[in-house]
Amino acid sequence: MAGSEATTNKNKAQKYRFFIKDNVVFDIPSDVYCPKQVDDWCKAIIKTASQLDKWIILSIPDISHTITHDAAVRMKKDLSALDAHGCQGVLILTSTVNAKIFAHALAGSKDGLTITTSESIETLCQQAQELLGSDAVLNYVNG
Repeated sequence: MAGSEATTNKNKAQKYRFFIKDNVVFDIPSDVYCPKQVDDWCKAIIKTASQLDKWIILSIPDISHTITHDAAVRMKKDLSALDAHGCQGVLILTSTVNAKIFAHALAGSKDGLTITTSESIETLCQQAQELLGSDAVLNYVNG
């Protein structure tokens, strides 16, 4: 797992939780994001995926995760720039109310980057396969 920290206030450090499997960068956001956390998140996710040519973000927000209005505006801008780093899209699991609010805040951010939301992790895994052009992505065969 790779990680980076950004200061959310003077008393608490924000940790970004990322891990990679099959060119999918799993993102587990938590707490409140303001514009500074968004900028630091973007830098951290680019660093995490730096060895990948073609990748996607699968975001599974913690129940504590939310985003300020200004941070959502900043994230839309930052997300539109990720395609220059090989990001093919952002998939967001919306199984909590806060995750739905987070996804709604990013609605309309389609500048070259696909954003897909679903309450189904299976649907998002299938979308990851489509975006990366491989049925082998996130697919395990027991044998």
